[in-house]
Formats: sequence, C-alpha cells, structure tokens
Amino acid sequence: MEDDVERKFFYKFLKNVFNESLHGLYKDIYYMTRLIGFSAEYVEKMTPAERKLNWMYFEEEMKEKNKEQTNNFNNDITR
Repeated sequence: MEDDVERKFFYKFLKNVFNESLHGLYKDIYYMTRLIGFSAEYVEKMTPAERKLNWMYFEEEMKEKNKEQTNNFNNDITR
C-alpha cells in the first residue's frame, strides 16, 4: 500500500515537472516567433540561456520604444 502511494506521488510529481517545462518551452517558442520574428527552427536550437538573453534584449528594446512614444506624445500635448 505505501509503495503504491509513493509511486503515484512520484508519477504526479514527474508529470507536473515535465508539463511545466514543456509549457515553458512552447511559450518561449511562441513569443519568440510571434513577437521577435525568429523562425521556430532557430528558437528550438537555442539553449535556454540564449532564449533568456534574446528575450531580455527584446524587452529592453520595447521599453525604449515605449519611452520614446511617451515622450513624443507628451511633447505633442505641450505644443
């Protein structure tokens, strides 16, 4: 009985870990192909560190663009 409970727990644990990792991978591929414009094949070949680094660069670029747009909007209002 105890052995069966341990097996079920271990199975659920592995299932959750695998699903979360797989979900994260698919999410990375989706965002990088849709928002950044990389091909899915290229993203799949990246290491996790490369994906993180590219995503960081993309976020920085978007923040700069948003800041510029906000500044331009504020300048237009004050004219």
